[in-house]
Amino acid sequence: MKKIIFLFIIISLSLVQNTFGQIDCEKNLIIGKWKITNSLHWGIQDNIDSLRTISKGDTSMIGTIQFKTDSTYKITRDYEPSQLNGFYHIDTEKCEIILNRKKKKLTNKKAKERSNWEIIYIDKDILIYKEDNNPKGYATHILLIN
Repeated sequence: MKKIIFLFIIISLSLVQNTFGQIDCEKNLIIGKWKITNSLHWGIQDNIDSLRTISKGDTSMIGTIQFKTDSTYKITRDYEPSQLNGFYHIDTEKCEIILNRKKKKLTNKKAKERSNWEIIYIDKDILIYKEDNNPKGYATHILLIN
């Protein structure tokens, strides 16, 4: 009976760990050039498996974002001639990518000058994040490795 209870506790803990958000928020997973897809979902994020299935379908690219090892990023959009450059920081506790225009980390007082991307899922070929400071509410985005 004790073995069954112990096994139940282990399974319960692993389900909780695997159910809520991304666990690995390391910088080396983010570094690289990602395709920005036109796959955008308003409101609370969908099921991860559903979003992965959508990413394998016909998602057209609307630009790229490149995260470099020196903590800089560059966004290029197909519909805009200019590029957006800046600095990014990884908040491993919240599992967020924080995009800043300036190198210095910005405090909450200047939150309007930054963009927080909460990582929902990341692996070697897909990055799913939730943009929570969008004026229209939560927006879930899909990036694919280029």
